Amino acid sequence: MSIKHPVIAITGSNGKSTTTALLTHVLAEAGRPVQMAGNIGRGVLDLDPASDAMVVVMELSSYQTDLARALQPDIAVFLNLSPDHLDRHGTMEAYFAAKLRLFTEVVDQGGAAVVWADDPKSAEVIAAVRSRGVQLLSVGSNGESIRLLERTPTALGQSLKIEIEGKRRELKLPLI
Repeated sequence: MSIKHPVIAITGSNGKSTTTALLTHVLAEAGRPVQMAGNIGRGVLDLDPASDAMVVVMELSSYQTDLARALQPDIAVFLNLSPDHLDRHGTMEAYFAAKLRLFTEVVDQGGAAVVWADDPKSAEVIAAVRSRGVQLLSVGSNGESIRLLERTPTALGQSLKIEIEGKRRELKLPLI
């Protein structure tokens, strides 16, 4: 997939801000012009005009996925679902439906979805992505694209053993 000005939308109950900030940092360190927006960073309507190869990484709450009618990100990311915002949505089913809308209606048909496959609701997100024909990358212990085989805490962070396309790799991350 080659997109001139990709927009990445990240949703989930927990970890959106951290994931958005980490991805923004990784892209910036890789030399990509990047803007962070949504609940963290700048407001979506405050973004600078996109320059060549500019990436926009957005944290989206259920409020935003529920109400954003003109948004069409190139990549949608699902992290997890736990009880939150029930004052607005009323039920877990309605809350999940707001999150799921990012995958059933919002993400560009020619785009991609990244799904943490270890959440109890992940199977439903994966089914929705597959039914639309959007490219799927599932990650985690149950992931098909990137499978987490082992995670070991270390004094300096953590050591991960993963499998990508049948090839095993070991990563040492300075993240606790």
